Amino acid sequence: ALDVDRVYPGHGPVHDDLQGAVERDRRSLDDRLERVQGLVADGYSTGPGVAMALAGERDVKYLIPEAMSALAHLERTGEVSAGMVDGVRQYGR
Repeated sequence: ALDVDRVYPGHGPVHDDLQGAVERDRRSLDDRLERVQGLVADGYSTGPGVAMALAGERDVKYLIPEAMSALAHLERTGEVSAGMVDGVRQYGR
């Protein structure tokens, strides 16, 4: 285990709960992966499509990297499949 006195996150206040931050972030990432996998199962088949579904009313530009990262992870772990269709990377189950 690391002996950490202070955590300087990219967002939020400085704190001393490294373990809590790691657990919270891992849960958040797991939730995002589940959500993206569900969107693919629901028929969202492209990175931008998944990002727009995640964004809802928010600005999609911040969610494109997250969507693409989640899709890449899910593809690498075999949770989704991917292939090129007319020059567009498509994802499916």
